[in-house]
Amino acid sequence: NGHDAIRTDCYIKAGNVYQGQQRYTQSIPYYHEALQLAGQNNDTACLYQAALYLGSARYSVSEVDSARYYFEYASGLANGKSHFPDLPILYNSLGIIYFEAANYQQAINYFQLAADRLSPTDESYEESLVSFKINIAGCYSRLGKYSDALQRYRELLPYKQLQASLFQNIGHTYYYLQQYDSSLYYFAKVPYQSSAAYARLLNDKGRIYMQQQLLQRAEQVFDSSINLFKQLPVRGRDKDKATSLLYRSQLAQQQGLFNEAITWCNLALQELHFSFKDNYAESLPANETDVISPITFFHVLAHKASLLEGRYLQTNEVHWLESSL
Repeated sequence: NGHDAIRTDCYIKAGNVYQGQQRYTQSIPYYHEALQLAGQNNDTACLYQAALYLGSARYSVSEVDSARYYFEYASGLANGKSHFPDLPILYNSLGIIYFEAANYQQAINYFQLAADRLSPTDESYEESLVSFKINIAGCYSRLGKYSDALQRYRELLPYKQLQASLFQNIGHTYYYLQQYDSSLYYFAKVPYQSSAAYARLLNDKGRIYMQQQLLQRAEQVFDSSINLFKQLPVRGRDKDKATSLLYRSQLAQQQGLFNEAITWCNLALQELHFSFKDNYAESLPANETDVISPITFFHVLAHKASLLEGRYLQTNEVHWLESSL
């Protein structure tokens, strides 16, 4: 009835107020109430909005599986309904989730859907278009198609939108093409920002210095990245911060500092895993599921295995090899 429709709308708007204040946990019960009421009244439009915003709230508190469920549910409701609001946001969100799960082809499909649903009359049309196409190029980079990614990034430069992000991504792609001078050239075009994105740029610079055997410079850059993450507002566990810790561990390994490398590696595991404690060098998480980023977690575990194997080769003590396995 009419009163239920008003109540449902109020629940959604109350949740949106909390989300706008970044109080994501408080927003979630309001979206659930909206879902229940809209379901009882078979109100597809409100079901869609509640599911979309609930997915966003769940994603913001690192509940990625729940976020994907609600985004997929909203996507099913939106099928064939081009008038539904925030469709680009929905499809971009699904693209990001599949990107983080390393399903890059599916991510490309969703990012393209997001770009296709943009309205050229919107004020933010060009910026949103460039953002989604940057994401698509990033997928090609992750698929190892670096030349394709570079071409797509370069095609976006005439828009003059999100240029810092474009320069950073171009530099990142040149890194994988092992064209380090070009990579550093584009990184130098990105102004300093107190942001996770700039910390990721520092990680790329540090890796270049490692490749060039400039280990002291690499150490300074990785430490700057880690310190920058510490200065940022706490967002819970962070896979990008964990990646900085992983690179710092890899550098210590390259410097021949086993104990330091293990310490950094265990800090990376703590950043990724919800219950891991490093009581000793060989400590491992109790399971592989309670993590924020399975792909990053895999890379850290593989690196730790290499550290423990290296320790065995130095000492011939079998327990290190057993721990590595």
